[in-house]
Amino acid sequence: MFNLFIFHVYDAILKRADSAMITHKKVWVLSEAKMGMMNQAVGLAEALGWSYEIKTLKGRHPWTSLPVWLWPKTEHGQTQAVAETLQKPWPDMTISCGRRAAGVARWVKQQVRKEKPEISCFSVHIQDPLIDPKNFDLLILPDHDRLRGEAVVTYPGSLPHLTEEKITESVRHFAEKFAALPRPLLAVLIGGDNKVYRLSDACILKLADHLKALSGQGYGLLVSVSRRTGEAQRRLLENAMQDLPAYFWTGEGENPYFAYLGLADALLVTADSVNMVTEAAWTGKPVYVLEMEEKKFFGRSKGKFRRFHDSMRLAGYCRPFEGKIDHWAKKPLRNTHMAAEEIKKRFF
Repeated sequence: MFNLFIFHVYDAILKRADSAMITHKKVWVLSEAKMGMMNQAVGLAEALGWSYEIKTLKGRHPWTSLPVWLWPKTEHGQTQAVAETLQKPWPDMTISCGRRAAGVARWVKQQVRKEKPEISCFSVHIQDPLIDPKNFDLLILPDHDRLRGEAVVTYPGSLPHLTEEKITESVRHFAEKFAALPRPLLAVLIGGDNKVYRLSDACILKLADHLKALSGQGYGLLVSVSRRTGEAQRRLLENAMQDLPAYFWTGEGENPYFAYLGLADALLVTADSVNMVTEAAWTGKPVYVLEMEEKKFFGRSKGKFRRFHDSMRLAGYCRPFEGKIDHWAKKPLRNTHMAAEEIKKRFF
């Protein structure tokens, strides 16, 4: 009995030591200041549960005027202020996102090897780095990217920077503001123009007609625009919805986005944002995608978005919006948690 007691004590000490070792791993998050990239990298760092330091990259002239593949694969494309933060002590791991961050992550790994050949800085990169995949220990890619390999893991969509705690806190904060709206609630998340899609006036007016019809069926509406939504399109939709039971966030004041995700019974998202569609699928609720006008490139539309939407639809995470809302159950899409577990498995 005494030996068994000693065994359990010893086991507990080892587990605590292992936990301390993991907790004290030092992580650098490398990304440009673009919200979509930074959120994925920070969300993954937080999911690991280790201490991390954000290194916000900022290119300097003349590199910012050149295509990304011509950037130096070192710290030298960065401003002096950024380069000065990329100094010893080096991290145990880098988590980088975006093509310009890939070269810096490779450079950091090289510095660690030069100084301590017996130690490796574990490098994780989100998205296709457009440099040799062998420069990284793990590449985390959306399914719609074509790159594959032994060090590549893929997931549908992006890596949402979401937690149950964030959602619950936001719901608690905003619930009273939405209390008078009829149920069920439909969250309408609107993006805007990008390289592939155009949010036209015709698209807005058609959406407004659908929302009026759904309102007539008893739906309360939680509507949000983004920084990419054109001012003219925002005003057009806001005017068209004046008499509807809706909460319309125009970009001013506190952002109720997390509360929308938590309170909505179903979500309608414009097709231009991989992040918004993935974050909606994170909830496990019915997600509908609103098609937008596609920009044409030499007579053809760009394929990455199409592959993304096709994969999400085939996996059952979302459906195209045709004016009708059905309710179905789907296991929440928790890419970030799964990616963090994959990192731990490969790191140790």
